[in-house]
Amino acid sequence: MRPPQRVLLPPRPTAALVISVAAVAAATVTAWALTTRAATAGAPPPRGATLAAATAVVAAVTATIAAAVWPRFATDTLRLHGSRLPDIPLPGDWPLLGRFPSVAAAAASGGLLDLTTSWQAAVGDGVNYQVWVGWLGWRREVVLAHPTDVVHMAARVNPPRDKESMRHFGTPISDGVLLLLGNEDDRHERMRRVVAPMLGAPATAEVVATAVADAFADGGEWAARLDDAAATGEAVDIDEVLQDVGLDVIHRLLFSGPWSSAEERATARAQLATFFHLQWLSAVPAADVLAARGVAALRRVGDYFCDLVRDAEATRRAAVSAGTWNPPRKDLFEVLLADLDDPAGAYEGDWRRMAADVMGYIAAGYDTTAHSISWAIHEVLRDPPLADRLRFELAAALPPSPSSAPPPATLLRLPLATALWRETLRCHPPGALGSRRRLTTDTVLQSDGSVLPAGTVVAAPPYTLHHDGRVYLEPEVFDLGRWLGVGPRALGRTGGGRGGGTGGDAGGGQEGGGRDPARAARAAVRAARDSWLPFGTGGRGCPGVSIARIEWHAVMAALLRRYDWAPAGGPVTAAVETTLRPVGLRVRFTRR
Repeated sequence: MRPPQRVLLPPRPTAALVISVAAVAAATVTAWALTTRAATAGAPPPRGATLAAATAVVAAVTATIAAAVWPRFATDTLRLHGSRLPDIPLPGDWPLLGRFPSVAAAAASGGLLDLTTSWQAAVGDGVNYQVWVGWLGWRREVVLAHPTDVVHMAARVNPPRDKESMRHFGTPISDGVLLLLGNEDDRHERMRRVVAPMLGAPATAEVVATAVADAFADGGEWAARLDDAAATGEAVDIDEVLQDVGLDVIHRLLFSGPWSSAEERATARAQLATFFHLQWLSAVPAADVLAARGVAALRRVGDYFCDLVRDAEATRRAAVSAGTWNPPRKDLFEVLLADLDDPAGAYEGDWRRMAADVMGYIAAGYDTTAHSISWAIHEVLRDPPLADRLRFELAAALPPSPSSAPPPATLLRLPLATALWRETLRCHPPGALGSRRRLTTDTVLQSDGSVLPAGTVVAAPPYTLHHDGRVYLEPEVFDLGRWLGVGPRALGRTGGGRGGGTGGDAGGGQEGGGRDPARAARAAVRAARDSWLPFGTGGRGCPGVSIARIEWHAVMAALLRRYDWAPAGGPVTAAVETTLRPVGLRVRFTRR
């Protein structure tokens, strides 16, 4: 444990402002003194004016540098802002800018995952560290890698997402979108209570399973698409197909029906691609001025989804008034409209917040699951006997007709398929870099007693957590056995508590060979589960985890039962923009 540390001074902009004002005052006094001296010595006015102007420039530069340098100096040298965490012992830490140039270059080249992985490797598995970034000013971000701290932060502390780094998620329609709601009131919790019963209901799982079965049954859109590809031998970019499948599923959940046309779905997907691509604007100061065209493009995305929601609302209210709206079960849009109409509802009558959430559910629900299914297909293609084992498991549990919707409860009880789901999301979590949170209170890290002051930005990348060698033996190896309790990696480093340890040693460091093998295997599986957080946890974890899980299982079952798969050649690489997606994954399908 670290020695007790206190926050002597909150890291607020006011302190930097005071330092900046002091620097300006000092420079101004110096300018006045030099100008007065020049005038007394009989210097001509131009010389005195020039001297004053030059000194004013020096004053401005001095003030900027003072304000920029203060946060790091106060944290690392004066220790005013709680504990100093390990720094990254690698080059690329620039004066005034910190590691911002490295981050910007990695983001532009698609190398953010490689960059953060190299940072973690430099400090060691399970070690929390700090990184200084900034744009003409330093700002500390703390990266949590110790499993105990990650779980405690998400489940107990539950800080809101950092609005500064994610502010353009709200630019299209409303910054009151569910993703960005803070802890200053209960709006986030109230909104989660509105949608949670519907998102986690068994009836919702049945809607998802039925939507997938219809899509891949004879006459279904995606069965026809893949059947044609199978007949011609065409190589299919399966991730592209599955993103459209995801859009179909989320549209069915929201509005109880399909998109009006394939063209409308393609338009919506193009708008979402623009939305995600332009999130880099969060790194641009005064983006409304310096990147006005990008901000305008984001607002056009919002206009498109506002029109979509407005048309859906008009159609729905007209059908209700006419008595023609009588679906077998509520959809998500009905739940949202009911809350909007309730004066005491969580939306408080704010239509734009509701429209922003509709867009948010579509954006969050279509590509992440598609990528996780695509990564699973990639792993199965690398291990052909695994496909036969999965088909055997499906044949033993499901009715013989592959066109009927399999019962969701049955799909979720399949041990081999569930192990594949878990290991895929461990190795390839769609939200690989996680999201940034901003602490609202001073917080003590459970692993070593480090103190982080309110206002600190923290992140916990699932990718590095899932590749912690102190929790997962040989973490780079894709092995279903670690979830099934069989094989050497199921007996890997188990430790003594949550995430492989609750003290300073994150992994416990003990292998299972000297203990009862069955008991060691069970302990290893528990440790692996505790450190497995592709959906987050706590009050801000993904609200759609149940939907994502049943969609993954239903699509995998449909593809395995209807087709044989073969790789179409070429390397498969990982790319990160907002999510981790496979690039170059092309598959040839053959009807079974």
